[in-house]
Amino acid sequence: MTDQVIVKALVNLIISIDLSDEETVDSDFASSAFEDVMATLDELSDGERENVVRIVQSLADGESSTQRRQALLEFPDNFGLVDEEE
Repeated sequence: MTDQVIVKALVNLIISIDLSDEETVDSDFASSAFEDVMATLDELSDGERENVVRIVQSLADGESSTQRRQALLEFPDNFGLVDEEE
């Protein structure tokens, strides 16, 4: 349960930053933050990555906003959680 809450909080923050305009969130800050998140997620084991992907998919399934749902569906690929071959 803790994993799900932490992943949900992190992903919601990332999606909110990603969908914000440049007047709200500086693009250099956003890029730097995203790079830091990607570097940290890179430390996960394969099993942990699969768990994060499952949680994100569950969040996408329950999302009513089309824009946020699409961002959630793209998150695993954009943040290096899935192999490019998949």
